[in-house]
Amino acid sequence: MPALRYADTLSNLTLYKANHETTVGMAAGVWGHLMASVINKRLPGILMIGSGPCTTNTLMSAYTAKADARPMVIIAGQVEAERGVDGNAYMPF
Repeated sequence: MPALRYADTLSNLTLYKANHETTVGMAAGVWGHLMASVINKRLPGILMIGSGPCTTNTLMSAYTAKADARPMVIIAGQVEAERGVDGNAYMPF
């Protein structure tokens, strides 16, 4: 969670939190689309997710953003392959 705590301290960044990766992914894509059409700037929506199932749940949002040409940046967590053997590979932000 250190990355989210740090993001909360930035004054020029508005942080929105959601309960599911697909929801927040769609919101990031729509935000990028609205910034391009409303204020005429290509500012991407930024999405931070954990590893494992979080990444899989984001695939539909990533595909939709690509298909609709919506600017979006996805930052995903990653763990070492060795940690996956003992079942402790889940890494939230």
